[in-house]
Amino acid sequence: RQAAPEHRGGFGRAEMKKTSSGRSLFGNMGTSVRTFGGSLFGRQGSKNMDEVDFNTNLAPRKVSGDAADIATSMFYDSHAGPLRGQGSRGSSKSGVTPYGPPADTLADRILDGCDFILDGMSDCVDSVYYQFGGCLDYGRRHIWKVVFLLAAVMVIIGSSVAFTNRKAGASDRSRGTPAMVSMAGPIADGGRYKSIKSRIIKEGVSSSRDFGNGSTAQSRALYWISEADELQIPPDDPHMAERYTLAVFYFIAADSNLAPGDSGDGERLRRLQDGGNEADVVLHDSDSVQELTGWRQVSNWMSEKGHCSWHGVECHINGAFATHYGTNGITILNMTNNRIEGMLPKEFGALKDLRVLDLSQNKLKGTIPSALGKATELVTLYLGSNKLTGTIPSEIGQLSKCTHLYLDENELEGSIPSEVTKLSNMQMIGLHVNALTGEIPDFSAMQELRALYVDSNHLSSTIPSTLGALGSSLLDLRLGSNDITGSLPSELGNLSSLRSLHVEENDLSGSLPLEFAGMDVLNELHAYGNKISGSIPIQIGFLGFFSELKVLYLDGNEITGTIPPSVSNMKNLVDLYLHHNKLEGTLPDALPKLPALKNLRLNDNNLSGTIPAEYGLLTQLEYLYLHNNLLEGTIPDELGTLTELFRFRLYGNSLRGTMPRGICHLRDLYLEDLKADCDGTRPGIECTCCTTCFR
Repeated sequence: RQAAPEHRGGFGRAEMKKTSSGRSLFGNMGTSVRTFGGSLFGRQGSKNMDEVDFNTNLAPRKVSGDAADIATSMFYDSHAGPLRGQGSRGSSKSGVTPYGPPADTLADRILDGCDFILDGMSDCVDSVYYQFGGCLDYGRRHIWKVVFLLAAVMVIIGSSVAFTNRKAGASDRSRGTPAMVSMAGPIADGGRYKSIKSRIIKEGVSSSRDFGNGSTAQSRALYWISEADELQIPPDDPHMAERYTLAVFYFIAADSNLAPGDSGDGERLRRLQDGGNEADVVLHDSDSVQELTGWRQVSNWMSEKGHCSWHGVECHINGAFATHYGTNGITILNMTNNRIEGMLPKEFGALKDLRVLDLSQNKLKGTIPSALGKATELVTLYLGSNKLTGTIPSEIGQLSKCTHLYLDENELEGSIPSEVTKLSNMQMIGLHVNALTGEIPDFSAMQELRALYVDSNHLSSTIPSTLGALGSSLLDLRLGSNDITGSLPSELGNLSSLRSLHVEENDLSGSLPLEFAGMDVLNELHAYGNKISGSIPIQIGFLGFFSELKVLYLDGNEITGTIPPSVSNMKNLVDLYLHHNKLEGTLPDALPKLPALKNLRLNDNNLSGTIPAEYGLLTQLEYLYLHNNLLEGTIPDELGTLTELFRFRLYGNSLRGTMPRGICHLRDLYLEDLKADCDGTRPGIECTCCTTCFR
């Protein structure tokens, strides 16, 4: 800006006449352009070139090296040589121009260039006019000036834009800034990004809609595996989609763990969602991964290591199950009880080699994706003890190799799909503790079925007799706590290998079928809380009829008659619950023949007679409930030998006399609960050691 007049093309400012029409037009237009340019670059309009005192702008200013070099070269070196007092351009190394312009160097120099060109054009036109004034009249000279001005402005603006874009491109390349930008972040290798995305969509792992928003787990997983993943797995790797699927799972969990108003790790995640460059920090730091997801175990997750080394992930080698620190096909994903939140990604269907998926005992929400039916190699599916909602997808019926299916303790509703009951290789089904409705379907096609758990739902109708077709395979059948009506089908007696039968807390009626004698290995019968009537079969305990029984829960029904003496043949019986029925008769003398009996509950019936002294032989007894019957007589002293007794209740009878001293001594051992009719004027028990006395 301090160049001598002779360096400005021979048209010095001192030679121009201020009153000339050319100077007036071009000078004013030059000022207007400069004012407009100042606004364009966010600056106040500068003074006219004639009014600037150059000596006040010579203080050193820090500018970027590139800006100083390029601007100086473009606007100064080609016209006036080195700036006065600078001597050379070596200052670009330090980023300081000793005698440079103000901080907005590039904008100033572009506008100075405008002034320079306009001044030169004005000089040219004025010179021509003074030498050939007769050739052009005043009006035509003004028209030419306007044409020259418009052309010059267009050239200047076009050059400035091109120069700015070239400068920005050079700056981007120097910083390594990617040429593409996805909605999840900047893309360094557009070809790699597109190849991975195209393959993911083509193989049906995710859909194009999943990438419509840069904040989706799929978009961020795609960005991560394409740009941030240090492993840089090739796009055509056969197991690339599996690594992508795990990344989707991770981002879903991280989103769900982000509480509203969260800061710290939450803020870091938000910055990553907004396309920030924190991938290396957030994803490669185990502590950060744990903070973002809230998982108990996170070892190697989202690291540069092969995903087969990540916690809970196992892969195969040549088709054999093994832990492999590479990128082979995933066979096992076991992250049970790991505090995982969020939804199940549909991308799990892309895990073509998956045999075991165990995400039980977590905090998963949402529905079970139907795409899970695509994981056709799946053998074990454990999703129990979560907060899953919705219905059971019928596509689960496509898992033809599945042997273990546990969806228990969720909030699932709807009916049990018939497609699921056709899985012939199924061995264990756990659908208990949900909100399932409808009928109990026909499971007879599952000839390998060993355990069927559908208890604690809202299933209605009757127990299908076709369950008896499961023959010797079924070991555990649990239908309790539903809305089942009707009677117990006699066909259940064909379940010769059944060890546990639960039909409690329904609306069952009728009597115990004699065909149940075929369950000669039954260990537990839970039938309490129904409307079962009739009497206890006298055959019980004979010829294998419940001879292996350890637990018999028939309480809370409408059973009548007496307790048959054959009950004493059930030598393994531990719990005998017959309370809250309509039983009559006396207490059977044969009960002391049950050496393993620990829990005898006969209360709230119409039993009469006395308490047999032989009950003192039940040395393993811990609970003896005889209250609310019609018993009379005294309390046998022999009961003082029941050293394991924990609770003994006698109230609500017509017993009298004094509580035996031996029983009171049991209070010094384990007896915590001793209740009798020891408070009142009517005949009762005199007891100084009872914990509670009734009138």
